Amino acid sequence: MKSKKQYRFKTEAEFKAEFGEDWRWKIPYSFVEDMDHFLGTPYRNEMIPSPNGSWNASVRYEGWTIGLDMLTTRRLPKILADGTIAKVGMKVLWLQSIFQHTGIINRIYLEDKDVNNILIACTCGLCNGINTWNVNICDVKKYVKPIPVPSEECTTQ
Repeated sequence: MKSKKQYRFKTEAEFKAEFGEDWRWKIPYSFVEDMDHFLGTPYRNEMIPSPNGSWNASVRYEGWTIGLDMLTTRRLPKILADGTIAKVGMKVLWLQSIFQHTGIINRIYLEDKDVNNILIACTCGLCNGINTWNVNICDVKKYVKPIPVPSEECTTQ
């Protein structure tokens, strides 16, 4: 089957988001570590696997069995420093000089492959919600609310 769409292999972050931490073994035909050089790269084959369950659900590609679950037509996502896929509206944190900021992603620049920045509306107390920052995505992590640690004074009976 020929396809006009431009396929690429999913990234590790995309596999984790779809299949969980044990993604390598949950994907039909598996995705072993020796295949990692394919992650995020263009799929350069005219034969596209069919959905699972059909008679030609896999194809051979450079010596490996490839299933449709390994491929996507979506743009290559921007990945945060902690391995999370960046999404507009996501709450994030980053360091600017010595200050830790929290904010909401307003824009992800996908058009220019050389630009690795995202626009963030700062929500921290230091900026009082009036600043927006153009931050390198490699310096940004998904915000995870800290878990309060009980004080030693608290005791349960």
